[in-house]
Amino acid sequence: MNILFVHLLNNYSGSPQVLANILKELSLENYCNIYLLTSKTNGCLSNIANIIYLNNHYKWSNNRYVLFFRFLLTQIYIFIFVLFKTRYIDIIYINNILSFSAAIAGKCIHKKIICHIHELYIHPTIIKRIMWFIMMKSADTILSVSRYVSGHINRKSVIIYNTVSREFEITAKNMMGKQDIIDSKFKNKNILMVSSLKRYKGIDIFVSIAKKCSDYSFSLVISSMPDEIKKYFVNIQLPKNLKIIPVESDLTCYYFKASLLVNLSLPDMWVETFGMTLIEGMQFGTPCIAPNFGGPKEIILHGKNGFLVNPYDEDAIIQAITIILGSENSYIKFYNNVLRLNNRFSIDTSKNILKNELDAIYMANRKCDY
Repeated sequence: MNILFVHLLNNYSGSPQVLANILKELSLENYCNIYLLTSKTNGCLSNIANIIYLNNHYKWSNNRYVLFFRFLLTQIYIFIFVLFKTRYIDIIYINNILSFSAAIAGKCIHKKIICHIHELYIHPTIIKRIMWFIMMKSADTILSVSRYVSGHINRKSVIIYNTVSREFEITAKNMMGKQDIIDSKFKNKNILMVSSLKRYKGIDIFVSIAKKCSDYSFSLVISSMPDEIKKYFVNIQLPKNLKIIPVESDLTCYYFKASLLVNLSLPDMWVETFGMTLIEGMQFGTPCIAPNFGGPKEIILHGKNGFLVNPYDEDAIIQAITIILGSENSYIKFYNNVLRLNNRFSIDTSKNILKNELDAIYMANRKCDY
């Protein structure tokens, strides 16, 4: 079986990370011949063994007009590539709707198309609607990262929850093998947030809570360079108990030391469709606080492995922090529940669901050929 995976920009964000986890699992099993059409940039999709890389020539720009021009040129390139260079391909797997031209070209040459939907909120809206319409009409199979996403699609989709990589799982288990991990996590009193440098991620609220909770330490890991972070906070007075860390490719040490993980995405501006940092933190037994909206509702069981709150309600957030970290007995209860509930997001479960879908599409296609 030959599968062409298409992803627009290779970086360290969520959707390429999820795709990288999938590709690593499939390549280890020699399940299929893997071709990856993506940008020649550093990111989660770089240097994966046993796959053939194809360059889509896409580059990021901070200038939105330059970026849009590059986006259009890349769509043209992807369209031409798929139209004329994929005779040997059985399935085209498009990782999110941003590579929509691959779906158009694939449909033209009667290829089977899978689209993996990660996000619902893409701007500008008119462009998103066009891409969404094309993908919904072209794809033979839609994969969704959560029930929340599936509920916003006006056709049947297969839910495959995001998972951490096999390497991440192993690293977490090895680090968690150290003695007195519960005791040290509780005594650290460290509250962690991992975020992009966007206001809708609730960064300002996190800073405000840090100011109000001087008895705790706060760590904010932002996927941006120091100069960008400095510019964002230039007019904001930061409390002494808050440490800001620029972009990091390895977050395991931060998850390991964290007593508590928070996600404060503001639902009127951005609804989390899943919540990858939540399940990463939970690999280390870390309880979580997240919005009572979207994908996090499928990860956090309120009062069991964390709390679901309105991220604008700072009093509710502080109350949840106090309950979890208020006593060691309370913390142990949440910690144990986190580890007990982790198996809902097993990489083996998600991999097997995906392989079943790929097998079904491939066999159906073979029958049509005969």
